[in-house]
Amino acid sequence: MRTVVAWQETPPEKDGVRNVCYDLCFKPDGAHLVAGVGNRVLIYDAVDGDLLHALKGHKDSVYCVAYSCNGKRFASGGADNTVIIWTSKAEGILKYTHNESIQAMSYNPVSQQLASATAGDLGLWSPEQKSVAKHKVSSRICCLAWTVDGNFLAMGSFDGSVSIRDKAGSEKSRIESGASPVWCLAWNPVEPGVLAMGCLDGILKFYTLTGQQKSKDRDLGFDPLSLSFFSSGEYIAVSGTDKNVQLYTRDGTFLTQIASRDSWVWAVRPRPKYNFVGLGCENGSIATYQSIHSTVHGLYQDRYAYHDQMAELIFSTVHGLYQDRYAYRDQMTDVIIQHLITEQKVRIKCKDYVKKIAVYKDKLAVQLPNKIIIYELASQDDLDMHYQSATKIHQKLECNLLVVTSSHVILCQEKKLQLYSFEGVKEREWVLDSVIRYIKVASAPYVLRAFLVGLKSRAILTICVDNPFPIQLIKHTVFIRCPVPNLVPRPQHPPQVVGGPLRREGLLVGLKSGAILKIFVDNPFPIQLIKHTASVRCLDLSASRNKLAVVDENANVLVYNLITKELVFEEKNANSVAWNSDFEDMFCYSGNGMLSIKTGDFPLHQQKLQGFVVGFKELQGFVVGFKIFCLHYVSMQTIDVPQSASMYRYLERKDFDNAYKAMNLEIARKAFIRIRDVRHVELVNRTELGRKHGMPESLLMAEIMAYQGRYQEAARLYTQGGSVDKAMEMFSDLRQFDEAKKWAEEYARTKGDNVQVQELINKQAEWSEEIKNYESAAEMYIKLDTSEMYINKYDRAIAILARHSWWDKLINVVRAMDRSETRNLTMCATHFRRASEYNFAKETLLKMDDTKALISLYVEESKWEDAFLLLHAHPECKEEVYLPYAKYLASNDRFDEARTAYQRGGFPDLATKILEQLTHNAVMENRFQDASFYFYQLSMEALKAIDSPPHAMSMEDRRLLDRFSELYDKAEIYYAYDIIHSSVTSPFKAPDPDPYLPQTSHPSTLFNVSRALLTSHPSTLFNVSRFLLMRLLTREPPVGVSMANIVYILSKQAMQEGAYKLARFAYNKLQTLVLPSAWQAEVDLQSILVRSRPFSDSEDLLPVCYRCSTTNPLLNTQGDYCINCGAPFIRSFVTFEHLPLVEFELSPDITDEDAERLLGEDAGIDSVRRSQQQQQQQGANVLLLDENDQIHNIDDAFTAQQMIPNSSVRVDRAILRRMKNSEVITRSWPNPNIPNQFFRVMDLEVPLMVGCCGHFYEQDEYEMAGFEKGFAPFSHEALKPEGLVRQGSDSGEPDTPGKGGMGVHMPIEPPTGFKSVRAAGGQSARRTGGGF
Repeated sequence: MRTVVAWQETPPEKDGVRNVCYDLCFKPDGAHLVAGVGNRVLIYDAVDGDLLHALKGHKDSVYCVAYSCNGKRFASGGADNTVIIWTSKAEGILKYTHNESIQAMSYNPVSQQLASATAGDLGLWSPEQKSVAKHKVSSRICCLAWTVDGNFLAMGSFDGSVSIRDKAGSEKSRIESGASPVWCLAWNPVEPGVLAMGCLDGILKFYTLTGQQKSKDRDLGFDPLSLSFFSSGEYIAVSGTDKNVQLYTRDGTFLTQIASRDSWVWAVRPRPKYNFVGLGCENGSIATYQSIHSTVHGLYQDRYAYHDQMAELIFSTVHGLYQDRYAYRDQMTDVIIQHLITEQKVRIKCKDYVKKIAVYKDKLAVQLPNKIIIYELASQDDLDMHYQSATKIHQKLECNLLVVTSSHVILCQEKKLQLYSFEGVKEREWVLDSVIRYIKVASAPYVLRAFLVGLKSRAILTICVDNPFPIQLIKHTVFIRCPVPNLVPRPQHPPQVVGGPLRREGLLVGLKSGAILKIFVDNPFPIQLIKHTASVRCLDLSASRNKLAVVDENANVLVYNLITKELVFEEKNANSVAWNSDFEDMFCYSGNGMLSIKTGDFPLHQQKLQGFVVGFKELQGFVVGFKIFCLHYVSMQTIDVPQSASMYRYLERKDFDNAYKAMNLEIARKAFIRIRDVRHVELVNRTELGRKHGMPESLLMAEIMAYQGRYQEAARLYTQGGSVDKAMEMFSDLRQFDEAKKWAEEYARTKGDNVQVQELINKQAEWSEEIKNYESAAEMYIKLDTSEMYINKYDRAIAILARHSWWDKLINVVRAMDRSETRNLTMCATHFRRASEYNFAKETLLKMDDTKALISLYVEESKWEDAFLLLHAHPECKEEVYLPYAKYLASNDRFDEARTAYQRGGFPDLATKILEQLTHNAVMENRFQDASFYFYQLSMEALKAIDSPPHAMSMEDRRLLDRFSELYDKAEIYYAYDIIHSSVTSPFKAPDPDPYLPQTSHPSTLFNVSRALLTSHPSTLFNVSRFLLMRLLTREPPVGVSMANIVYILSKQAMQEGAYKLARFAYNKLQTLVLPSAWQAEVDLQSILVRSRPFSDSEDLLPVCYRCSTTNPLLNTQGDYCINCGAPFIRSFVTFEHLPLVEFELSPDITDEDAERLLGEDAGIDSVRRSQQQQQQQGANVLLLDENDQIHNIDDAFTAQQMIPNSSVRVDRAILRRMKNSEVITRSWPNPNIPNQFFRVMDLEVPLMVGCCGHFYEQDEYEMAGFEKGFAPFSHEALKPEGLVRQGSDSGEPDTPGKGGMGVHMPIEPPTGFKSVRAAGGQSARRTGGGF
């Protein structure tokens, strides 16, 4: 490759500012070039260099220019501290300044963001900004470059560091490359994150975005002033103080010099989309360089030509060819070897500039700048592609062409050929009288080897290895064509090596003079073969070496007879020629987009072909055809070409020898058969073979009769020869099965063997199937014996019946089978099931007595009743039924039933997984009441799984206990929050309860009244919001629970109830939360209005602790318990009112059974005592002090313990005897390992009860909630059919079967595992009020 100046310009100096071109850039479409020269910005036409605009906006030298990615604007900056933004029409639209001169600028390749740098700061501007964002820097910025994706900006500094910053200007990383200033840098456009930087110590460095060194440093030998990647990302152009522009690979390997100038080259930029470069120099000159494309195939590599039009900067193609091995250069530093037949490829990484390539047999020569490396194949296998380094010639050898032989390399230098051994010793040199245009290593006849040489003097010489004298073959009339400096070269095929004895190879050399020489490597004297009249472009020898084909510079193809020196063929419009490697009289040539094949003296056979033909080889192993190797542009293609036309022409002449030569053995055999009667040729062959093996004459005559179509006579002759089976076989082949059956029966009678009859039936069935008579085929397959020989045929019958959906016939087959034929019955059942023939499949499986398969059938058909009936008799199949049944229920949204099925089937984990998924969905969809119910069920599962009592719990049981506590707590929170959420999101508000509402029993009226009174009553909302806030103030709320909603409702209800202190707290809390915009104005207004209210809450609202009688504030920020004694408040889970209950514990020596027995034993003593005292006093006022009466002082002992804060109340047997049943509520758990909890009712006037979920309620509100929802609160347990029934009271007889009491129980179905407690009401799984 060589470049030439496309255009150049040196503008005159203006305004006394020195003319220096410090920077230039191209418009993204490559149409314009913008350069900063002196204090002007010049815009040129990039094609011809016409000056389009000269912009005057700067007062001092312009240091940098940059174009935006969309091509609509560009920017310039200079020593006057100013940045000017220009439109693509050369109109200034914006100007901004820095405090110091502008050192570098770069537009973001994705957005319109512009980065400008000075010695003290970095400026970032974009059209969307009103001002320039500036960032201070610690060292002078010398250069800028954005990554291809526009996310990061690299800043090269004078202190030798590179700062990587994001689009906002924040530093993300820093690369410390050394102490020398980083003067220029650029990102690789196709390898993201690779940064090339040039430092003023003459080093080219490569780093990644993370600061890791990508490859080793490259010593340039000069200070780089500018570097730029080509758009392909494969090459880098570098300019600097050596006044040259150099070309490097992307990893820093030097390739070549692009341009040389008279002064420093400050800027070099590739032209987008056109791959040529523009540069700016110290003397103010601007130039663009272009290259002429020359494809070199191991021939005239790096040759060039001048042209008067602009061409792209494309590198030469360097390659070599030997038979079916093709080697070419890739990425300038690699060599790829391709096997043209198998299409295998192998890459050799040379890690240096590959200048030339040559291939010969097992040798590969690669010339690098300072050495030649010889590779050889690892084995002698023709398909082996493993090359290994054999030797190296450590010399810098210059040549135009490289050729390799078995032991030498040959260098071509204009008129000179030099022969070097693999050790680097120069053994021989030939000096010719004309420039060499073409060279080919050719194997000469016998032991001779020769070179064909075409000279500029029109002579074609041959040089033999054993002859010191060149021999002139042809003297052409015009020069032999080859790539020369004043012509645009055309691609030509590479030098080829086709054989010869070891160390005695020969070369054919074509000269520019037209001479063709033969040169042998062991002979100093060339031999001239032909003296052609024109310069040689291409040469090739025929397979026998008796004919020479030449293509000259006039595009003529000529064929010479080397023995007689006669011209035997000539044609025009050719650019390349190649002989067939196996057939003497066949060659091909290309030209004008056509491929022409010449065979003997027959007319040309032509077809379309783009490129240059370089090889013509027979296709081994194919019936007809050849492979042609074609060079198209820079790639080698393999094209298959049929040669039947040539064969048929030889056959028409009866020239069968040449027909065979034109084709391979198979083609020649078919050509001979073409002119004979094939049937009789086959008959003769069979007859000769039969006689050779002693076959009886009768059998030979039978075969002759059969060939003649006389089948009955042939059958009789077969029978006479004792081969009845052959007669049967003949008729079977003829598909005459009736005749075949007759002879088969004859065979069975004479031989006593029924096998042949069965075989005949089998063949007839196969034939029926072949002609698509499937019904008959199936019937005949069934008739076959079910022996091992025909078992597969029986399967075939079943498959045919199933494929055609003949189910009635198939079930008849099943009914006819024995139940021991399990394999066939299973196959039939499978077909029935696939076809959804449920009844037939059931019948088949019942016959097989296959229980599991029958259950599987029921499951597939969703016959669940049948499946469970069968499961009752076979419980071991539980998994096969319950698992699919649970999946079926889940797919039909029957999740509760699916959970039950999983549990009964032994899959508790799957049951829990369903419940967890339902819980998650409910929370995400704001169905908080459902979420509460699901959490409650999960907590019950965890509680029931505990296997030991509290004092002996294992780690797993403690984990389950903690899980129960966590889940039950969430159930309570979501249950309460559902009331808040409904109040916030409901579009309608429930009316206030009307005291004058007439009593009615109508269901809808009762439903509306109960809903208004319970869930939306202001006091209920007030209590719920307080309960939630006290639970959640000290921890993170669960998912979906909004503190803003809770506090908002609390603030409104507090204002309404007169709790102004609490309202003030709530509104202050709201100011710290994110609120909906619709609430903000209201909250702000109420926050002001509440300040006008009293600072305290209404005393009627303050809760009193039923244990210590302490008045508590409405909101305890530490939790929902008494501020004095620490006893938790026990709330109704309907109205969330504080209930008069106090929890107590039993003495360690009292069991739960003892407590139930002791309760109320002495409950009547107190009333008898008072009656006796009244009779004694007879109306007088008497004060009795009886300190020894322990029974009378029991209440004082209980009350005394209540007064002790932060301690539990413990009762003994005497206290239990004194307590009434109606005073005590017992809460038990659905797990016998968990002890009961006991609560004392402090206000007997309030009828209390415990629900089946374990929460406490007032009786009336519980009944109303049951009527409203149709199920129990919280637990969602179903109501009994008889409805709600009051169980009894203290007045009158005690309840049965317990002792009298005031406890109330609602007849609701309890959860599985809960124990019914008579006087204590229901059961629970909650730790409210003391825990376990």
